[in-house]
Amino acid sequence: MSVELQLAKQFDYLCENLGEWNGLFSRYDSRMAVISQSWSKLELSQAENKDSLDFRLRLWNVEKTTTTDDPDRDIRRQWDSFDRDLIYFPGGAFCASTVEIKKEETAQVEVSFIKNDKRHRHVFWFDQDQGFYRRTLIREVKGNELTLNNEVLNTTPMLGRWRGSQTVVTDQSWPHSTMGEIEMEIDLHLLKSLILFPDGGAAKLPSMVDLDRAFEIESFWMCNPQSLQRCLVTYSAGGLWQSTSFTAMEKLSSARH
Repeated sequence: MSVELQLAKQFDYLCENLGEWNGLFSRYDSRMAVISQSWSKLELSQAENKDSLDFRLRLWNVEKTTTTDDPDRDIRRQWDSFDRDLIYFPGGAFCASTVEIKKEETAQVEVSFIKNDKRHRHVFWFDQDQGFYRRTLIREVKGNELTLNNEVLNTTPMLGRWRGSQTVVTDQSWPHSTMGEIEMEIDLHLLKSLILFPDGGAAKLPSMVDLDRAFEIESFWMCNPQSLQRCLVTYSAGGLWQSTSFTAMEKLSSARH
């Protein structure tokens, strides 16, 4: 498939996110203590020329209401091109990642899961001195009032055998992707050292990052006990982005005791 057709597919996947999303941004420090929270309203619509998208994000302090006309922040931009730092997957999930992490600069990795008009997003900030020093959880619902579940993920339902589809994009293949079926067993070893978020989210980050060695960032969203989404971002030695894979799976069987 030509590069042009692959980029057109990226645009189609992005369009799965069209609409008005009401949400909550929750910002955490490295110990998962809440730093701040903001209500959000994200509007993503197709521009008049049909070849780009208009983006508007408004944020309010959590003590305010999203019905006010004076947001604390009002961000507008337009999307009309794609690069390897922002990859969309079938169904509308995406991953935005710094393609080259440098010692003197701050880097960011964002993963967005989507299912049934709900989005669950993780954002991780990194610098050489502090490691992954801040995390943000963004929970959104399309067109309706946001209902929050503030209980952190119970990992026990994740244990067992899962089957689904996987899409992989590498630094060598972009914008082309490899798609296929996958079956995997999730055991206690895989769940070791998980960072747990409310509303079914989890992530695994390296405790320390040596840019002379390869490392990876892994995010999960269990939107219900039978459905699990996973995104894995890998970096090579030197801090260069290497690959991003997205997997959507359904449960086959629970773990045997």
